[in-house]
Amino acid sequence: MTQNAANVFTAKPKVGGAVWSGALTIAPPTDAVTALPDGINSLGYMHEDGITESVETDNESIAAMGGDKVHVVRTTHDVTFKFHPIETNRYVLAEQYGDENVTVGNDGNIAVKYNANEAPARLYVLELLLDATHVMRVVIPNGKVTEVGEVKYGSSDPIGAELTITALPDKDGNKAYKYFSEIKPTSGSEA
Repeated sequence: MTQNAANVFTAKPKVGGAVWSGALTIAPPTDAVTALPDGINSLGYMHEDGITESVETDNESIAAMGGDKVHVVRTTHDVTFKFHPIETNRYVLAEQYGDENVTVGNDGNIAVKYNANEAPARLYVLELLLDATHVMRVVIPNGKVTEVGEVKYGSSDPIGAELTITALPDKDGNKAYKYFSEIKPTSGSEA
């Protein structure tokens, strides 16, 4: 195979948002183009720094007498996704503080409780437009917020915190899935 500049992509959010989340009871999508099921909600606009995916492993070497390394054992494997929602809405606050700690009144007012309760794992979906005809969807079927960054209140910074999602194994032992597709836009519509 030769080099092909048409296979070089950058990522932008799809219409509606780049990061979506829902309860673990929702069936995870299994391709890049099928409409997301009800109950998966957009977290809105993300910070211009985008989304960072990391795969980190630790390994331990086993040495034989004489010092030769004869085997390597993986001791940890972590997959994380970091993003910084810059909208303040019920769904973002629920990711940051836990769904049971966010209530929305009949008048639309939101109240948030701070406590040490651990938020449950959730389904996360990343919706990315690679160019005019290519999309990518990352599905994290069993993700957990494991880190919440600082919130800065200032006149030049959007209110919000960077969230780190740790991808945990699903029923098949997989932590995340990536799906790519070429799309054929219909006239007058967007991806």
